[in-house]
This record gives sequence, C-alpha cells and structure tokens, in this order.
Amino acid sequence: MMIKKKYLLMYLLVFMLAGCNSKAENIDLNTVEHYSSDLVVNDRSINEHFVEGATRLLQSGDYVRLEELATQLMNITNHAELNIQTPDTTYTSYNDLKKSTLVIAQMYEMDNQPGLKLSPATGFIIDERGICVTNYHVFEKLGQPMRGAKLLTAMDYAGNILPIEEILCASEKHDIAVFRVKTGNTTLQAIPLSHTQVAVGEEMNLISHPIGNYYEFTRGYARRYFISRETGTLRLTTSVPFAVSSSGGAMYNNRGQVVAVVSSTSPYIGGSGDHRMIQMVNYETIPVSILRRMVGLDK
Repeated sequence: MMIKKKYLLMYLLVFMLAGCNSKAENIDLNTVEHYSSDLVVNDRSINEHFVEGATRLLQSGDYVRLEELATQLMNITNHAELNIQTPDTTYTSYNDLKKSTLVIAQMYEMDNQPGLKLSPATGFIIDERGICVTNYHVFEKLGQPMRGAKLLTAMDYAGNILPIEEILCASEKHDIAVFRVKTGNTTLQAIPLSHTQVAVGEEMNLISHPIGNYYEFTRGYARRYFISRETGTLRLTTSVPFAVSSSGGAMYNNRGQVVAVVSSTSPYIGGSGDHRMIQMVNYETIPVSILRRMVGLDK
C-alpha cells in the first residue's frame, strides 16, 4: 500500500500522539518479576513454573504414565454420563475466564540438555470436580510420543499442577477428549456449556496459548456451519484467530458460555503458478452441541 507524501507527516504525528496517550506507560515491565498478574502475563515465568512443578511430580512418581493414558485412549468410548455440575456463577471478563483455562503439556527431555521441556496446548474446566476438555489430537500424540517424553499434565492460571488421572470419553472423529485431573486441595473454576448453538454472525471469544504466548485473548465472529469432508461431522468456522498450541481452547460467547472448541486451521490458497498465495485462513472449531452429547448433557 502506498501513502502519498503530503499525508505521511500527518500519519507520523497521529502515531506519536497515540503512543504518548498509551496507558501502557504506567507499566514498568522491568519490575514484573512475579509469576503473573491481572495486567501482565509473564510467559517465561509460566514456563519455568510449569517445568519445576512437573519435575517434582515426575520425581514423586504420583502420576499416570503415558503408556496407561495411551491404553485408555485406545479403549475409551465416545460418550459418558458424567453428571456435569453447572457452575452457580457465570463469568464474562478476561480476568475471570482465564481461571477456567488450562495449559496442557507433554513434558520431555532432550539429549545433552538439562531439565524438562514442554510442548503446550490448551484446555478448559467444565466441572469444578476436575472434569476438563481438550482436543483428541492432544492425547493422540501419546500413541507415538515425542522422543524423550516423560508425562502429560495440566496447570491452571494460578500455577497449580493438575496431574491427569483418567480419560473419561473421547472421539477422534469429533476431535474432543474429556478427562479428569487430580485436584487435591485446589478449588477449580468451571465454565458452563451453552444450551444453544452460536448464531452465524454472533461474536465469539477465545483465551488460549498460541505458540506459547500464554492466556492470549482473541475475538471474532461465527462464520458458517458445514459438514467436514474429512470426517463427515459438523464443524463451525470462525474469524477468531488461533494458532499452534491453541488446540483444545474454549470458544465462548459474551455471556461466558462455551459455544465451540478450537480444532484446526487451514489456508485458502488462490492464484496459479508462481502467483499462488494464502488469501484466507480457515479457523475450524467443534460446536458445543457435540461436546454436550458426549458428556451426557443432551441426547
């Protein structure tokens, strides 16, 4: 895009004034040494905290082995009557909803490098007793774990390590896995599942961890419902941006209810020959009606 010279000085002045009025001036990032706050997310600190907690869990031996989780996934059904307890309070703000958002990570070791490394994904809590949701493909990796893989575990926004106890139901076709974490003395905050489908054109929101950028908020709209050519199942595309490690995140409406689950992205490529290029990105999700049936809320 070209900008005429006579407008360039005006644009620069506007940008400078906008920068001067930014409220971010009040944040001294050099003093942000804590794990996280309502205002600032410290990605490096979250990584370190998760690795430290997972290391202690690994040393204790008090966790379900990857092989056992892989066996559960192979033998699990795609439906379970879980008697989901709907939370009494519904939250709508970012600071509240991120408390229902999980980091799920496969922890692994690398040759000649000390300590555990992590490969993160996203999940969310639907029952304070420890019932959570993510994508099937997050657990599917257990069948062919990455080299040096040691355990799969979860962590909430407060930094509590939540060992995965069991897979309750899962569907490869629908790309959903429902599982239970060990809560111990931790009080979890659940997010309710919407009773109705989001309408095309209605706003949708997401908190996820794209490429390890933890608790990032994105917003967009429901674009269309369609039948997937690959699976023959109902899908919903959205304009809400997400990326690798957003897998399993909850799409929620402006009433703080889950309306879909993040699944995958694919590009729309147009043009021909050397002029082929990505023209749009398809953000694909699983409608909440499928999840509700899987956990026994609907027939």
